[in-house]
Amino acid sequence: MTATADAGIAPPRIRPASAALRLGALFGPSVFGVTAAAVALPEIAAAL
Repeated sequence: MTATADAGIAPPRIRPASAALRLGALFGPSVFGVTAAAVALPEIAAAL
């Protein structure tokens, strides 16, 4: 007996909170890096 697509087996559902945590973990470092660079660059340019 084999499982087919119409055998009633549904893919696991992702809760909204879980999806938000995964997206935050994925994109959080890059957003933080861009924000930190935007804050630091004017100070670095002024120091030069």
